[in-house]
Amino acid sequence: MKKIIILFLTLFFAFSIQAQESQAKATEYLEIGNKLLKQKKYESAIINFSKAIELNPEEVEAYAYRGLAKYHLKKYTEAIEDYDIALVLKEGYAEVYNLRGIAKGELGDKKGSCEDWYQAYYHGFNDSYRLIKKFCEEKK
Repeated sequence: MKKIIILFLTLFFAFSIQAQESQAKATEYLEIGNKLLKQKKYESAIINFSKAIELNPEEVEAYAYRGLAKYHLKKYTEAIEDYDIALVLKEGYAEVYNLRGIAKGELGDKKGSCEDWYQAYYHGFNDSYRLIKKFCEEKK
């Protein structure tokens, strides 16, 4: 019985260390991706964000930033898919609602854009108000 407990504890600590190392590596890929995004190296940024997601599928920022990189490459539908995942992982993520609304606008989905911008504003992203005023409110 003592050997089983020792084996269990050894395995538990090994998995715990491995999980910490994976998270650290995921964070590293996320940081590299952000630098590449700022340098407008969108394809390379996507690769790094994808690696971060492989290591930690719940890395919400990796989905959000990968969506932004795809948006800049005019891959609007793919960007929206990443934004959708980010919003599942982090409900009420105002900035992502705003970004998803912009991507929907590029695809001609005015209703979807406005719904997202209203959500962004509701969750505290005040910059979306100007988009609401410009595109969503009826002109008199």
